[in-house]
Amino acid sequence: MIFDVESRKKYLLTESSMTSFNTEKKRMGGFGVRFEGRISRDLRFFRRTIHHMENHCMFSKTIMKTVALTMGFWVFAAGLVLSNPKSGTGVSQDDALQKLMDGNNHYIENNQTNAAMSHSATRTSLIKSQKPYAIILTCSANNQPDESENEISIEQLEPDSRGGKAYRLVYLVKVPIDVYWKFKTDFDNRFLVSNKYIREHHFISRSDSSVITENKYANAPDVFFRWRTSVFPEAHRLDFVLLNPEACQQKFHYGSIQLDAVKGGTRVTQAAYFDFWGVFLWAHNPFGGGMRDFLIYTARWEQKIALELKYRYAVEAGK
Repeated sequence: MIFDVESRKKYLLTESSMTSFNTEKKRMGGFGVRFEGRISRDLRFFRRTIHHMENHCMFSKTIMKTVALTMGFWVFAAGLVLSNPKSGTGVSQDDALQKLMDGNNHYIENNQTNAAMSHSATRTSLIKSQKPYAIILTCSANNQPDESENEISIEQLEPDSRGGKAYRLVYLVKVPIDVYWKFKTDFDNRFLVSNKYIREHHFISRSDSSVITENKYANAPDVFFRWRTSVFPEAHRLDFVLLNPEACQQKFHYGSIQLDAVKGGTRVTQAAYFDFWGVFLWAHNPFGGGMRDFLIYTARWEQKIALELKYRYAVEAGK
């Protein structure tokens, strides 16, 4: 859709973001900024979110203005990225890929518009010998962390079909897998409350491979989160699900924890799928208190506490 400033002022979050938008629009010649459908939907979502937050007094006005200005800039910047100032039309993903493939074929076939780059004899001569003055090495699609104590990998996954968010957290614990398994399956413990996000922890019951526990968290101290964890010793895997999501103001929350023996200890891979009011803001919050901050703290806390309790669980594991 074309974002018309005069007819769509109501979608901008603050007067300041409108002023910035008009100034930039005038400077760039007044071309329409094209927004993809996702940007438009997100803008409406943030406008409703800000309104809801104000009504429930969740933030001070100063913080609200900061959030509004930040989100207004994000939407404006995203619109510029998705636009084409020369033609006023964006390039789809398929068209962009096709343009890259066509350009590569032109290069291979020596059919370039730039004569300086079309000399196939020069390219052929480089096959025998090249003497670059710099080499750049990079890596893509490598989601596994290096096996070092402090390495932590966080990746956002495709969410559940019902919506919400999902993540994969991977980190190394410098404890043998048999010992760490004993630590991880000690559900009737007291060390969990040393995690700053956990106020209370209670073991409720166990039946075969199914364990029920309850936790109170710092961000929701008035409600117990009741979890069911399914234990699979042979696979070193735990599956967990929140049994009372409505009471915890969530739609759903479930996931898994997979342990793998690696050189130097145990690699932990945790995946979770969840949905609750404000999940988008929490998952994308780059500051303290967001999902990334929470997961990094949790991984580092567990690396530390597992090392401290290593010898206790080594005795239980017969190590």
